[in-house]
Amino acid sequence: MPRNLRTLKEPEYIDVLCTNNDKVVKCRVISKKPDIIVVELPQGLRLNLYKEKNNPSVFTCKQGGLEFQCKP
Repeated sequence: MPRNLRTLKEPEYIDVLCTNNDKVVKCRVISKKPDIIVVELPQGLRLNLYKEKNNPSVFTCKQGGLEFQCKP
């Protein structure tokens, strides 16, 4: 069955900062909602980034003893 190539989307990428070691990684966006962004790191780990209450333009996540942050 042929596919309609006009409906295929290019994956979206955003930069995620690890605040513990100040490294920035380009992550693929899995899903995006107003208060949560799910991203996948290049190693295959998924992160759920939640909107901060104090600063609504920043999304944060704590996982594996590290803190991650992004500004979409």
